[in-house]
Amino acid sequence: MEMMLTLLVALFVSIFAHEMGHYLAARMIGFNIEEFSVGIGPKLIKKSMGGTLFCLRLIPIGGICLIEEIGRINADDIHNVRTLNVKKMWVLISGPLASLLVAILFLSFAGSVTGVRVIEVENDQLIESGISSGYRLRQVGGHRIYRINDIENLLIPNSVNRLGFWDAYGNSNEVLIEVSGSHLHGITFSRDTFLQRVNISIREIGELILVFFESFRGIFTSGETEYIVEDDLQLSSHSISENNPLPSTSLPFSHRANILLIFIGAVSSGIFYFNLLPLVFLDGHKILCSLVPAISGKELTKFMSGVMIAIGVVLVLTYILLRLLQ
Repeated sequence: MEMMLTLLVALFVSIFAHEMGHYLAARMIGFNIEEFSVGIGPKLIKKSMGGTLFCLRLIPIGGICLIEEIGRINADDIHNVRTLNVKKMWVLISGPLASLLVAILFLSFAGSVTGVRVIEVENDQLIESGISSGYRLRQVGGHRIYRINDIENLLIPNSVNRLGFWDAYGNSNEVLIEVSGSHLHGITFSRDTFLQRVNISIREIGELILVFFESFRGIFTSGETEYIVEDDLQLSSHSISENNPLPSTSLPFSHRANILLIFIGAVSSGIFYFNLLPLVFLDGHKILCSLVPAISGKELTKFMSGVMIAIGVVLVLTYILLRLLQ
């Protein structure tokens, strides 16, 4: 229930930010916004202000920013056609840009989405398992790590804990380690500043879509994988549930709040990429349909509109095929 509520909040914030990007850009250049809605389907709440109908709709999987000028065909002369379509492009691209900004901002506030970086290892158990500086600790007992203080919050004191490390090439290394007391001794982590995390998010914009899929998979999977451990720890087969008796409802508030930030950042990054696809009804297709008349000075004919739809489908299918062949 808590995760579902978290997802709904993340969807609301992400969709609101995306549509608000369209709204503010349209207001900036004097376009008329007929409706601004978060969600689709029947209206739950509605209120008219300044000539715009603001709505909250039932199904939180999309939004509406209905702008009169986006659908207008202005063929008075070449200058007017070009000017109108350049303005359309600015309004259309402002939604994805707002989503990208929100993704970077929330992922930066959430700590490191790639885990905390190891800078020194003096723990014999970890050294024998191949863990060294440059690795990143990403999980403790199946729960994601975003900040250094997450580690002690998630460790099971005086017990065997399962740690998930990744090396610089993205290869995973699962380690079962016996913890004495409530601290993880013999390992030092780097404390990235907020500006460093912002810089990392900006440099890894191309990886945000992977964060989107990984965040949902990591949060919703039950984790029943079994791990075979060496005899020196006197363990045989241990599932996540045995090594991690801490239920999600018992997680510290800071960690659960961090999951919300990750959700918002991940959903916003997904909205950014998805809306730039050149498919009909998405911002990417509308941007292409405005780009052609902005260059040529002539509005699209029905035939050219069909060609643009076909080009979009071919581009998306080609991209999917290339990804599958990698």
